[in-house]
Amino acid sequence: QPKITYLLRELETVLMLDGAVAEFGVYSGGSAYIIATFLSVNAPGKRLHLFDSFAGLPAKGPMDGEEYLTCKGWYQSDYEDVSKIFSKVPDVMIHPGMFADLIAIDCDLCFAHLDCDLFESTCEAIRLVAPRLVPGGKIVLDDYNTTDWPGVRKAADRYLSLERFEKIQSSTTDQAVFTRKK
Repeated sequence: QPKITYLLRELETVLMLDGAVAEFGVYSGGSAYIIATFLSVNAPGKRLHLFDSFAGLPAKGPMDGEEYLTCKGWYQSDYEDVSKIFSKVPDVMIHPGMFADLIAIDCDLCFAHLDCDLFESTCEAIRLVAPRLVPGGKIVLDDYNTTDWPGVRKAADRYLSLERFEKIQSSTTDQAVFTRKK
């Protein structure tokens, strides 16, 4: 899958940096499990933090466009099922809840994968990640280059200042990478 290949290629470039790895928008744990497996082989001991409400998408807001007007509840998954997937995977912490209810992340990050789909959710994830991202660290945003989820691009362009971040858009997927400048 091109998206996973791109994600892991970007993750590999920051493994030498201090800080943990995070994913916002875990759904059923597919990409998170691949990241966890990759970390266990290539960076044993590097912690992976997973954030999701497990209640599905919240209601769309005015910044999310007209597509999928009834997306509330999409991508709902079961916290217990996801927990079982990771029960024997070392260095993984699952944080259930709405992103807006999280006060802060209590560790530095070298990498974050954001698959939040909507403007407000993406803004909340960026609010939590950006201050904790170490210089040279990366944020990979899913759905940045798609018209299906326009809120993702709007949130990133609004809140990831190009004074602090360098943006690179994938030419083969709908993802974009924002690298924290040193």
